[in-house]
Amino acid sequence: MRETVKDFRFREKIHMRWSDLDEMRHVNNAVYLTYFEQGRHHYFGQAIVWDWRVVAMIQARAEVDYKIPLYLQDNPFLYIRTVKMGTKSLTVEHLIIDEQGHTPNGEDRLIARGTVVLVAYDIKTKSSVPIPESERAKISNYEKGLLL
Repeated sequence: MRETVKDFRFREKIHMRWSDLDEMRHVNNAVYLTYFEQGRHHYFGQAIVWDWRVVAMIQARAEVDYKIPLYLQDNPFLYIRTVKMGTKSLTVEHLIIDEQGHTPNGEDRLIARGTVVLVAYDIKTKSSVPIPESERAKISNYEKGLLL
Protein backbone atom coordinates (compact mmCIF):
# COMPACT_ATOMS: atom_id res chain seq x y z
CA MET A 1 0.00 0.00 0.00
CA ARG A 2 1.35 3.43 -0.92
CA GLU A 3 0.56 5.96 1.76
CA THR A 4 -0.06 9.60 1.00
CA VAL A 5 0.22 12.66 3.20
CA LYS A 6 -3.54 12.39 3.69
CA ASP A 7 -2.86 9.28 5.80
CA PHE A 8 -0.94 11.41 8.33
CA ARG A 9 -2.51 13.80 10.81
CA PHE A 10 0.72 15.31 12.15
CA ARG A 11 2.68 17.71 9.94
CA GLU A 12 5.37 20.26 10.69
CA LYS A 13 7.86 22.38 8.80
CA ILE A 14 11.47 21.25 8.84
CA HIS A 15 13.84 24.12 9.50
CA MET A 16 17.11 23.25 7.83
CA ARG A 17 20.40 24.76 8.94
CA TRP A 18 23.48 25.46 6.88
CA SER A 19 25.34 22.97 9.11
CA ASP A 20 22.91 20.19 7.99
CA LEU A 21 24.56 20.19 4.56
CA ASP A 22 27.51 18.08 3.49
CA GLU A 23 30.19 18.68 0.86
CA MET A 24 27.71 17.84 -1.89
CA ARG A 25 25.50 20.72 -0.64
CA HIS A 26 22.53 18.56 0.23
CA VAL A 27 21.33 17.49 3.68
CA ASN A 28 23.64 14.84 5.11
CA ASN A 29 21.99 11.41 5.52
CA ALA A 30 22.61 11.32 9.28
CA VAL A 31 20.65 14.55 9.76
CA TYR A 32 17.39 12.89 8.66
CA LEU A 33 17.32 10.94 11.93
CA THR A 34 17.65 14.23 13.81
CA TYR A 35 14.70 15.65 11.85
CA PHE A 36 12.68 12.53 12.74
CA GLU A 37 13.63 12.82 16.42
CA GLN A 38 12.78 16.53 16.63
CA GLY A 39 9.47 15.88 14.91
CA ARG A 40 8.62 13.01 17.25
CA HIS A 41 9.32 15.30 20.21
CA HIS A 42 6.59 17.63 18.93
CA TYR A 43 4.30 14.77 17.86
CA PHE A 44 4.37 13.18 21.30
CA GLY A 45 4.41 16.50 23.16
CA GLN A 46 1.67 18.33 21.25
CA ALA A 47 -0.46 15.75 19.47
CA ILE A 48 -0.29 12.84 21.92
CA VAL A 49 0.58 14.81 25.11
CA TRP A 50 2.71 11.92 26.38
CA ASP A 51 3.71 12.15 30.04
CA TRP A 52 7.46 11.39 29.87
CA ARG A 53 7.73 11.54 33.66
CA VAL A 54 5.76 8.29 33.84
CA VAL A 55 7.39 6.28 31.04
CA ALA A 56 10.00 7.37 28.50
CA MET A 57 10.39 6.03 24.98
CA ILE A 58 13.80 4.98 23.65
CA GLN A 59 14.68 4.24 20.07
CA ALA A 60 15.38 0.57 19.41
CA ARG A 61 15.50 0.59 15.61
CA ALA A 62 15.59 3.09 12.77
CA GLU A 63 15.29 2.60 9.04
CA VAL A 64 15.47 5.32 6.38
CA ASP A 65 14.75 5.10 2.66
CA TYR A 66 16.40 8.05 0.94
CA LYS A 67 14.52 8.83 -2.27
CA ILE A 68 16.02 12.09 -3.56
CA PRO A 69 18.44 14.64 -2.07
CA LEU A 70 17.16 17.47 0.12
CA TYR A 71 18.65 20.89 -0.65
CA LEU A 72 18.65 24.11 1.34
CA GLN A 73 16.32 25.82 -1.15
CA ASP A 74 13.66 23.06 -0.80
CA ASN A 75 10.53 23.46 1.34
CA PRO A 76 10.44 20.28 3.44
CA PHE A 77 7.69 19.15 5.78
CA LEU A 78 7.74 16.18 8.11
CA TYR A 79 4.72 13.91 8.47
CA ILE A 80 4.51 11.47 11.40
CA ARG A 81 2.09 8.76 12.46
CA THR A 82 2.05 5.74 14.73
CA VAL A 83 1.27 2.65 12.67
CA LYS A 84 1.65 -0.15 15.18
CA MET A 85 1.40 -0.50 18.93
CA GLY A 86 2.70 -3.56 20.71
CA THR A 87 2.73 -4.27 24.43
CA LYS A 88 6.00 -2.40 24.99
CA SER A 89 6.76 -0.81 21.62
CA LEU A 90 5.50 1.59 18.99
CA THR A 91 6.29 1.70 15.29
CA VAL A 92 6.31 5.26 13.99
CA GLU A 93 6.46 6.26 10.32
CA HIS A 94 7.95 9.49 8.99
CA LEU A 95 7.75 11.13 5.58
CA ILE A 96 9.81 14.10 4.46
CA ILE A 97 8.03 15.83 1.63
CA ASP A 98 9.19 18.80 -0.45
CA GLU A 99 6.00 20.79 -0.84
CA GLN A 100 7.67 23.30 -3.13
CA GLY A 101 8.79 20.98 -5.93
CA HIS A 102 6.45 18.60 -7.69
CA THR A 103 6.74 15.44 -9.71
CA PRO A 104 5.69 15.51 -13.39
CA ASN A 105 2.18 14.34 -12.36
CA GLY A 106 1.83 17.24 -9.90
CA GLU A 107 2.42 15.39 -6.61
CA ASP A 108 4.63 16.66 -3.81
CA ARG A 109 8.12 15.16 -3.98
CA LEU A 110 8.95 12.41 -1.47
CA ILE A 111 12.42 13.10 -0.13
CA ALA A 112 12.65 10.26 2.41
CA ARG A 113 10.59 7.72 4.30
CA GLY A 114 11.58 6.39 7.70
CA THR A 115 10.35 3.93 10.27
CA VAL A 116 11.39 3.92 13.90
CA VAL A 117 10.61 1.42 16.64
CA LEU A 118 10.37 2.95 20.11
CA VAL A 119 10.31 0.97 23.34
CA ALA A 120 8.62 2.08 26.56
CA TYR A 121 11.31 2.48 29.20
CA ASP A 122 11.30 3.01 32.96
CA ILE A 123 14.15 5.40 33.73
CA LYS A 124 14.34 4.38 37.40
CA THR A 125 14.59 0.63 36.82
CA LYS A 126 16.40 1.00 33.48
CA SER A 127 14.19 -1.61 31.86
CA SER A 128 11.50 -1.88 29.24
CA VAL A 129 7.92 -1.74 30.50
CA PRO A 130 4.44 -2.01 29.00
CA ILE A 131 3.09 1.17 27.42
CA PRO A 132 0.71 2.72 30.01
CA GLU A 133 -2.97 2.35 29.13
CA SER A 134 -3.43 6.13 29.38
CA GLU A 135 -0.80 6.72 26.70
CA ARG A 136 -2.13 3.89 24.51
CA ALA A 137 -5.55 5.52 24.60
CA LYS A 138 -4.10 8.94 23.66
CA ILE A 139 -2.26 7.50 20.66
CA SER A 140 -5.25 5.49 19.51
CA ASN A 141 -7.53 8.51 19.90
CA TYR A 142 -5.15 10.82 18.03
CA GLU A 143 -4.58 8.32 15.26
CA LYS A 144 -8.34 7.75 15.09
CA GLY A 145 -8.72 4.14 16.13
CA LEU A 146 -5.29 2.77 15.36
CA LEU A 147 -5.54 -1.00 15.57
CA LEU A 148 -3.86 -2.10 18.79
